[in-house]
Amino acid sequence: MEFIERSYAREGDEVVKTVLTNYSYLLEAGALFLNLRPKWRRFSLFQIILYFTTMVYFIIILAITTVRLADDTSAASQSGHFAALAVIVICILITYTLKRDKLVDLMTIVGNDYYQYSDSFKSAKLEKWKKNLQKMKLIVIIVIPIYFTVVISLILVIGPWVDELQGYKPDFVNGVYMKVPIPMWFPYPIENYTVHLLTLITELIGAYVLSTAIVGADLVLIFQSQEVNFQMRVLRDSLTHIEERAAELYQQRFKQSDSVNKNSKNYTEVLNFCIKENVKHHKTICRRIGTQLFSLMVVILETVNILLICYIGQQMTYGVSLGLYEINWMEYSRKVNTSILIMKEYLKKDMVLKAGGISAVKLEMFTVIINTAYSYFNLLLASSRDKSV
Repeated sequence: MEFIERSYAREGDEVVKTVLTNYSYLLEAGALFLNLRPKWRRFSLFQIILYFTTMVYFIIILAITTVRLADDTSAASQSGHFAALAVIVICILITYTLKRDKLVDLMTIVGNDYYQYSDSFKSAKLEKWKKNLQKMKLIVIIVIPIYFTVVISLILVIGPWVDELQGYKPDFVNGVYMKVPIPMWFPYPIENYTVHLLTLITELIGAYVLSTAIVGADLVLIFQSQEVNFQMRVLRDSLTHIEERAAELYQQRFKQSDSVNKNSKNYTEVLNFCIKENVKHHKTICRRIGTQLFSLMVVILETVNILLICYIGQQMTYGVSLGLYEINWMEYSRKVNTSILIMKEYLKKDMVLKAGGISAVKLEMFTVIINTAYSYFNLLLASSRDKSV
């Protein structure tokens, strides 16, 4: 309970409001952001225990199913795939539970618009970009759950229906029950309709836990990366208008309404201060990109899902280095140029999302996955042809 109290103490109403505004109740549904308010704690504890127990249960029976269906490469690979997804969900649940403080920190920064410039920088494009970002979030938060619902429906409803159309299918194959959407071995006899119905409900619960956890983790990844893209745009825009910012701040500080003397010591100090503001903004962005997200392990085979996330990961940098180069650095003093060089060197570090801390999330990763999947299915096809000969 001490861990729960400590986690709850870090949160405020603003954090909860930010989570609900950005993700609705999807993170709570996936047990990624448990409701730790006193009256909900027992339910949240029951939820996380149920999710863990369900996934461990399915990992065990899917592993046994894979072994029992070893002679059927296609069926065995399907069982292995779902077992791998269940392992990923456990990794997601453990990560988001133990690293909850990082998620709270992220939501706090998102709720505070990442970084507020002390020089009162305002961009004419800022509101437009922010509206586009909110519109994108609204579309994604509607489309992603629908997409996963369709996929799960195809697996649980259409798949068995197609199997029935293809002809007779036995109830059991080597102890594996075949009359459910995902054939599995179960540790109890299934001899009547009531037990069959309970078994079907168990599979539906497993599918719900699997889909809500992965959907929630995907949404955090997508929204976080889009927030970073948005902030990189703001950073570049502030660099592009650094002279206007410096001139406005110069006039505010020194109360001079006439033209700004760009060769004066005061102007140099103000310009250097504006650059330092950009450095602070960039450091804030870099700290957020370091969060490890386990929603994108390489074993996820949903092609559209992977393509979307790899594309987002590819777009992480928005030409900030170019924006820094475009300012009139030739006219600045050595002190200002030193600050620019320091920031330029720091910008050379690639901003890369990682899949479980292992693989870089970009389009090269997508091509590797597609090539691997193509080779694997060719192997399955060749194996099935050999058996039919």
